[in-house]
Amino acid sequence: MQLVAGKSLTKVRSRLEEEQASKLRKAAVLARCRGSLGHVPEPLVGDEADLAVVSIEEQLEHLELRRISSSVRSIEAALLTMELGRYGVCLRCDLPIPSRRLKALPSAILCRECQEGAEAVRTERAGCCA
Repeated sequence: MQLVAGKSLTKVRSRLEEEQASKLRKAAVLARCRGSLGHVPEPLVGDEADLAVVSIEEQLEHLELRRISSSVRSIEAALLTMELGRYGVCLRCDLPIPSRRLKALPSAILCRECQEGAEAVRTERAGCCA
């Protein structure tokens, strides 16, 4: 029950693949900058303020890598729904995902209502475990 087909689906697939490649390139650059590709960072020197700045920068880079990774996983999931012929259908409730949502967020695999429910559960879990 695929709702997007033909040339439109090809355009969306191309857009998702380009976005995926861009995010993977950005992640590779961040990883290289962090020294996670075998580079051993030099010992940190400086006063407490310098060390705090370095720590904050590392935390921001880590968060950015997590955000990119999450986005890439979403794109992969959307591409998989295309392969299965289910792009544009919510994976949770099996109803069509509105075209406005897919235009704004082509990697969407859940309708807005199901996405909000999933985020509420994720937030609730994070709150009870934090």
